Amino acid sequence: MHTSCRPGRRARGGFTLVTMVMLLALASVAALVVLDSVNTDVEMLRTQQRTGEAREAAEGGLMEVLNDQRLSTMLPDLSSPQLRTQYTPSGQSIYNQPSVHRGNRNYTATIDLVRVAPMMESSHNRVRAVMYQVLVDAESGDGSRAGVEAEVYKIASARSGDIQPRSHAR
Repeated sequence: MHTSCRPGRRARGGFTLVTMVMLLALASVAALVVLDSVNTDVEMLRTQQRTGEAREAAEGGLMEVLNDQRLSTMLPDLSSPQLRTQYTPSGQSIYNQPSVHRGNRNYTATIDLVRVAPMMESSHNRVRAVMYQVLVDAESGDGSRAGVEAEVYKIASARSGDIQPRSHAR
């Protein structure tokens, strides 16, 4: 009796070993799938963060351009080549220099004269609306890029009888 029980136990022990190996392989494959999914999510989050940093630099650069006291002297006029001016950020710009927390980042801005439109007429002068487009492109230290744009209106007057050339950027 003692000898007849042993072959059954060995068969069951072999089956248990095969089952355990199969379960471990299945658990390993599931763990690899979860790990790959987590790595993909982390990479997407990093990309989103880098793009957000570039977007932050572009939006901050736009605010700096619009709030710069020198802007009114930098705006293009009808004699500017291609009705365009390049804006140069000041040395105190916080969005155009390395940051401890955000790394290197910079922006460039272009100001286009879009059009000059009449607003109202009077006997002494003509009031015109001058429309500009400000384009800001920014790059974060890792090479991510973002851009923003805004339209700026300026009121200008001219003497009655002055004829403005019909030049428009768009």
